[in-house]
Amino acid sequence: MPKNPTKYRYYQVGLIRDSYAEHRLKEDAERHHMANQLAKLIALRLTEYYTLVDRGIIVPGAAAGAGAVPFPIALTPGGSGTAQTTQTTLTTQTNETEEADEEDTLAFSADLATSNADAAADYWAMDD
Repeated sequence: MPKNPTKYRYYQVGLIRDSYAEHRLKEDAERHHMANQLAKLIALRLTEYYTLVDRGIIVPGAAAGAGAVPFPIALTPGGSGTAQTTQTTLTTQTNETEEADEEDTLAFSADLATSNADAAADYWAMDD
């Protein structure tokens, strides 16, 4: 498909060969059937990143895990897509305040998943 410089701004991105980022990108592309559309996947993930920054979920430049939001749903290893509850968020919470926070997190997770799905659908509906 020909490029559309009127609608899009194009950037050249380089990743270090065999780096962690390159491996994760390829795994992500395989998981989502986008192995031949890496540039589109990079654009999608960059859009998701800035959405999370705008919502205050990610703080640019912060150390990994510092102030992270605990999501109680995780994918099983291997990317099978089967949801399972993580023990770190469900079994360690004991008082009522923490249980209320857990409910807020569950609601937030569902909202984020819905908005992420909507954004992905909008992205794929865009004219190339």
